[in-house]
Amino acid sequence: MFRLLMRCLPVLLLFFAACGPGGVPAFVPTLMELPTDPPPTDTPVATLTHTPPPTWTSTVTPFASPTLRPTEAATLTPTATPTPTVTPSLTITPTPSLTPSATWTVTPTRTPTEPAQALSGLVELALRATILPATFAPPNQGLPLPVVPTTAPVAAIPTCASLPTSGFLTPYLSEPTMAAQLGCPAGSDYNVVTAVQTFERGMMVYVSGQPGTIYALFNNGAFRRYTDTFSAGADPETSGETPPAGFLTPLRGFLKVWNSNADVRGNLGWAITEEAGNESRVLQFERGRMIFLPQRNQTVVLLETAGADTGAWRVQAGGA
Repeated sequence: MFRLLMRCLPVLLLFFAACGPGGVPAFVPTLMELPTDPPPTDTPVATLTHTPPPTWTSTVTPFASPTLRPTEAATLTPTATPTPTVTPSLTITPTPSLTPSATWTVTPTRTPTEPAQALSGLVELALRATILPATFAPPNQGLPLPVVPTTAPVAAIPTCASLPTSGFLTPYLSEPTMAAQLGCPAGSDYNVVTAVQTFERGMMVYVSGQPGTIYALFNNGAFRRYTDTFSAGADPETSGETPPAGFLTPLRGFLKVWNSNADVRGNLGWAITEEAGNESRVLQFERGRMIFLPQRNQTVVLLETAGADTGAWRVQAGGA
């Protein structure tokens, strides 16, 4: 019942309101003419919209090889490599070296007492076949050398009352021409003290005696003979000169002869070995002598010029 009254109450209120002050009811518009409320306007409501994050897609782009533009295109031009050309060098014309006499035979031998002298024979042989540079030549080089005596060859060994003894016999018989030039032995061989020194272009030999003798033997086959006049204490034993590198100055008696005679110094040159001494054997002949030098295991044959201090010399291997 209450609910019914509550539903009719709005109608009754409308009815009384429609009546004016005089109690005349006013015009009541129909329900259809009643103003209607404007339709409600939707108020926008913030709506949280979930937007999914963008999906990243990894795209792998293959690397494209660079393409040269036509103007940049590489042009491969084959380059010819020249073949090396070998230019022939100057033609070397061999120059004949000095040929030693057929009678010169050098056989160096090393002895226990003088080991350094074993090389002297080789040095002498090299000097005979080699012309040394002019820069190493001492003053006065080029002076005239003694003339080597010449004798007509003799084919027969002279007939002698006695032949050379010991080691001198073999070299004497081996060369009939040399034997004929020497003549027959003038006695028996005897002991002496000798010294020998090799120079650039020859050698010097000392033979003891009363007085002693010094021979300057030149490479052209000639020699000069000098009396040894060296006096200890009075003559200088050494030279104050400084020789070129690798060379020596002679000593004592050799130095005196070398310094006192321009032709000896000029034609022998500087010494190239030390002086070496030893006991030796000597055999005198009619026109010369043989001297065995154990320092070199050689026999020096001296063919003397009659009435002069010059002559010719040669070397024989071995000896007394």
